[in-house]
Amino acid sequence: MNALFEDPALFRLLLVLSVGVAFAVYTRLHLVGGGSVTGGYVAILVVTGQWSTLLGSALVTLLTLIIVRGFVLRFFGLPRSWQFTIAVFVGAVTTAVLAAIVPAWISLGEPLGLAITFGAFVIPGLVSYDVSHQGFPQTMLALGLVSGATLAICVPVFLLLQGLPAGSTDDVPFIQRIPTDLMPFAVIAVIVIGAVLRFSLNLRSGGFIGALFIVEFFSPEAFLAVGAAALATQVIMSLIEWRVVLSWRQRAMVALMLGALVAWAGLYWASAFGWLPAMEANLYTLSPLLATGLMAADMGRKGSDVLRTFLGTGLAALILAVLLWFTTTLGLAAGIGTLLVVSLGLIPGILALRAPRRAAERSGKMRLVELGRLTSPGSRSDGDPPPA
Repeated sequence: MNALFEDPALFRLLLVLSVGVAFAVYTRLHLVGGGSVTGGYVAILVVTGQWSTLLGSALVTLLTLIIVRGFVLRFFGLPRSWQFTIAVFVGAVTTAVLAAIVPAWISLGEPLGLAITFGAFVIPGLVSYDVSHQGFPQTMLALGLVSGATLAICVPVFLLLQGLPAGSTDDVPFIQRIPTDLMPFAVIAVIVIGAVLRFSLNLRSGGFIGALFIVEFFSPEAFLAVGAAALATQVIMSLIEWRVVLSWRQRAMVALMLGALVAWAGLYWASAFGWLPAMEANLYTLSPLLATGLMAADMGRKGSDVLRTFLGTGLAALILAVLLWFTTTLGLAAGIGTLLVVSLGLIPGILALRAPRRAAERSGKMRLVELGRLTSPGSRSDGDPPPA
């Protein structure tokens, strides 16, 4: 393969530009192709020739769509935030099963592999969620536009930037701390932990990968560096929002793109000046950029702020680290059992669904009263069965 397509800077440029293109496509056409990063993920798979991973992700997306629409949503009326999380979880579990059956189809190592692994586990849920709410042709059109335009813009631009010097990391050995055989379990676990924190404690955790990256890097400096970069991004976003009106989705895309740029610039210059923690973090091609951008996006979401995002990301990283240590020490079965115990933390969030459901039922009955199908909100409609 050409050395151009092995340079980490190319993958970072692909990621940043793909989010910018996704922003443009959404702003002009009001279409999304599986979240903000799916187009970049597809572009990276194309550039690196990982066709088996791309095909496997497409298969898992189809299976996830069938499971979520055919079973989950058929029997449960859930808010969109729950639908989104369930789609991501189902996609991750399905990917884990496929990776166990055909282990060669997905890369489970870094420097590039951590983000690609996370993408392979999460992207199917993102795409299936958008297909469910937007339609298959619209989602595929948006995804094709984003990935195609990203490749068309990025490769020529990168050729022009080949003379730019890079901060050296040659003397820093790469150490992967999360074992590759536990990576699928780690991704599924961080999704469950993030759901518990979000729905039961109203805490954001940096879009899942923030906690995963911090655990993989396993350093207080990593958490502080990512948090500082995200905070700087939040300040920039406040200045932008003072002059420009953005929808919540547009804001999330801009924050993700700016956060990735801030992290990239910070790692570049800190590594150039020889700061060891930055040189170690720079070995991770995409993870620091994604973690920073997603934390910055979470800081500005409705019901969230800087403190909640810091607290949620830190708690998610701590719980994941303890869970992985427990799994490494006692085995995968013990880890799965512990994760099931952690998932019990979703109970308060599940119970909280009752109030909006009852409100929706009352609203529906009031509408039937207006249409003349009910004489009062407490009576039965003509189609209701008699009480037992």
